[in-house]
Amino acid sequence: KRKRAKLEARLRHAIFRKDKLVEQETRALLSKEKDLQKDNTKVTVVTTAITLKEVITTSGGEKENNSGEEHAVIARDFILNIYRRLKEQQKVVLRSDDQFSKTTKALQTNNAVKLLRHMAKGTQLKEMFGNRDALWGYTRQKFQERALLVYTSLSKLQQSDGGVNVLESRKARAWNAIKGIKTICSVGCGPGCDAIGVVALLQTLRKNESEFIDDDENIVEKEQQLLDSVFLFDWAMDQWTTIVSLLKSLIVPSLVKEIHCSSCDITKSIIDDICNTDIKKTINHGDEEDFHPRYDNNDDDEVMRRKSVDLYLLSYILTETRDKWHNFWNELVEKAKPNSLFYIAEPTPWQLHKVMQIEEQRITYCYDGGSAEGNRTATASRLEFIWLDSSMDQTENVQALDGRLGPGVLLARKIE
Repeated sequence: KRKRAKLEARLRHAIFRKDKLVEQETRALLSKEKDLQKDNTKVTVVTTAITLKEVITTSGGEKENNSGEEHAVIARDFILNIYRRLKEQQKVVLRSDDQFSKTTKALQTNNAVKLLRHMAKGTQLKEMFGNRDALWGYTRQKFQERALLVYTSLSKLQQSDGGVNVLESRKARAWNAIKGIKTICSVGCGPGCDAIGVVALLQTLRKNESEFIDDDENIVEKEQQLLDSVFLFDWAMDQWTTIVSLLKSLIVPSLVKEIHCSSCDITKSIIDDICNTDIKKTINHGDEEDFHPRYDNNDDDEVMRRKSVDLYLLSYILTETRDKWHNFWNELVEKAKPNSLFYIAEPTPWQLHKVMQIEEQRITYCYDGGSAEGNRTATASRLEFIWLDSSMDQTENVQALDGRLGPGVLLARKIE
C-alpha cells in the first residue's frame, strides 16, 4: 500500500509538471503494482550495506524475471535504493555540520529551482554550485529521473522486431556494444545519476547469470562487479565531490571496481586547454601518460593505467553551454576508440540536431592543380545515430522536428 501511494503521488506530480515521460512510466509501474497485489505476489527488496541487490520472490519461491517490464521494475527499485542510501549518508553529513544541519527540504528545493533556472538558460556561474542546499535539492529532484532516463533509453535497443532495415541493424550493433561495456565516462556528471542508470541496465542484463548465497537471514545475490572503471567529470566537480564521494562508497567495489573524478569544461578544447587535461588523458587510450585525478583521495601508490572508454554520457550540458561545445565534441569523437557509444540527452532535441549537422557538414579540402579554391570532398561519416526518445520509430522527417514526448535522447556509435 505504501509503494502504491508513492507511485500515485509521483503520478500527480508528473501531471502537475507536465512531464509526459515520467507520467507514462509511472502509470505503467502503477498498473504493474496493482496486478502484483491482485496475484498476492510479494516483491522483496533485499538491500545490503553496499551491494544494493534485488531479489524478487513470490509466495511460492523465486520467480524468473525475464520480461522487459519486470526488468524495468527491478531497475527502478535498484535506482531508488541507491538514492535512499545516498539520502541516509546525507543525514550523517547533516549531523556533523551544525550550520548545514539547519537545512530543510523546502530550502533545498527552493535553492535547486534557482540553480536549475540558470542552468536551463545557460547563465549558471561556478559559485552557484557552492550552495550545498542547492546541490542536495538538485539531487533530490533529478537523481532518480535522470538515472531512469538512461536505463529506459538504452534498454530500447534490445526491443528489436527482427527486421533488417537500417534502424534495426544500427540497434543490433549498438546493443552488442552495450553488452560489452566495461568502462564509462560521464561528462557533466553532477551527482553521478547517469552512471547509476548504466549500472541498473547492466544489473538487469546479468541478473540471470547471477549466483545466490544464503547469509542465514536473507537470500542475497552474490557480489558481481558490473563495471571496471567509471570516470566522472564535471565543470563544478570541486562542489559536487562531497555527494559523488558518498555515491562512490555505495557501489565501490561491489558493483564498480573503481571510480575516478575530476573537472572538465566542454566550452574549452580537450587538446589545448589545461582545464581538460584529465579527460584528455582518459580518452587518449593507449598513450603512455597516466591518469592522476585530483579528487580521488586515494592513498594507494599503485599507478592506474587508463582504460579504453566504451560509453560516454552527456546529459543536459549542450543546452547549458549554448553552442560553445562544438570543438570539445569534435575532439571527443576524434579521440574516442572505434565502436565507442555516445549517449546524449537534452530537454529538447534542438542541440541534438546540431550534433548531427556537425557530423554531416564535416568536409576536407583537397587542393589540386594549384587551385586556390581547391575541391571540397566529403569525408566518411564517423558516427551512426539512433534516436532513443519518443521519435525512435518515426520517419526522418518527423525526427527532424523538435517535438518530443519527454526529453530528446540521441545515441551515436563511432563507426569501426
